[in-house]
Amino acid sequence: MRIPVEQHSLTQAFQLVEDLWKIAAELKCTVFRNERGADVQDDHLALNRAGIPAVDLIDLDYPHWHRLSDIPANCAPEGMTQIARVLSVWLQRVK
Repeated sequence: MRIPVEQHSLTQAFQLVEDLWKIAAELKCTVFRNERGADVQDDHLALNRAGIPAVDLIDLDYPHWHRLSDIPANCAPEGMTQIARVLSVWLQRVK
């Protein structure tokens, strides 16, 4: 699994992207890649327009993305664990 920086997230929720990727670096979570990702058009755009900072954490190389085969058994447990760790630390810090 690899999560690059989705470009709409970067332009519309820059601080949130910075915070999450900084935490990922601190925790040595290697799925968060400090590299340019695609521009994804989905629900995070509407949230950002409404003033709710939102980012996409998507591995666009995941072969099951948006397919019927996108089931828990096909997810990478280590990658999901890293994402959960980063989000947990972020939530603790914004309290």
